[in-house]
Amino acid sequence: MDIRCLFAFLLAGFTALALTWEVAGAEQASGGVRIQAAEVLQRALREASMPGVSPKKQREILVQASKSAAARLGPGALAAQRLNSAVQQAETPPGGSPEAGATILRRVLTEIEKDLSFRLLVEAKQPTGFPAPTPVGEVEVKTYPAYRKARAETSPNLAFWTLFSHIKKDDIAMTAPVEMVYTFGPISQPKEQNMSFLYAEPGLGKPGKAGSVEVIDVPPMTLVSTGVRGAKTEPSVLGARRRLETWLKANRATWMTEGPMRTMSYNSPFVPRDQNYFEVQIPIRQVGQKVADRTEQR
Repeated sequence: MDIRCLFAFLLAGFTALALTWEVAGAEQASGGVRIQAAEVLQRALREASMPGVSPKKQREILVQASKSAAARLGPGALAAQRLNSAVQQAETPPGGSPEAGATILRRVLTEIEKDLSFRLLVEAKQPTGFPAPTPVGEVEVKTYPAYRKARAETSPNLAFWTLFSHIKKDDIAMTAPVEMVYTFGPISQPKEQNMSFLYAEPGLGKPGKAGSVEVIDVPPMTLVSTGVRGAKTEPSVLGARRRLETWLKANRATWMTEGPMRTMSYNSPFVPRDQNYFEVQIPIRQVGQKVADRTEQR
């Protein structure tokens, strides 16, 4: 049986649905502020590309759209900060050239529009109580409930099939995301340590060793998370980690790192790589909060 047939079996019974972002109550439907901001940028990019529009007018159109989209997103959104930064660059380009300003804005707005309009294709349910995925390009603090997972500590390809055999044998439904934990080391040297499939309910199965798979109960945890679109490559993972490290540095008076980085991947090989979505996350705890205190809370 080839790999596509195996994945077809793995994903049987799952219906692909468009996911609506629900983050901190800010986005409640497909017409939320991210979509509204994306539409503002889409219209401006089309208008600025029409024949006969001068470079000066192009820059004016894109500046106004950037400001409008940033206002819709709010000052706390990283996309808004990127838009405001692009406007600053565009209004003082090298030599004061309108062409340079329009080029800067067109490049930045195109990427931000893709981030804002991205929608995750859902192929499997998340475990009960899990928070909604983090919007692409944003950073947020998320709390996860206790959950049960099956973990394999081999190379990624072997781990996947080891875990697949385990859930197939025990008749455990596949969920999304798939968790990959990395060794806790320098930012420039991420190394995959283990992979886990997550059980839909913490009461399914039972903890313990099952051959090369270990079923583990994970206590509630807090993580800082960022959403990423596209293939999960080393550069994309490192870029997301740098975004988290920047956030941690800015919030070091409140939060501190507590464990190794992990990725949470949501899509199968059936989804084109440029439409994939994953999260990069780092466990954190409040400064001054003792580990023992957290254990008691769990």
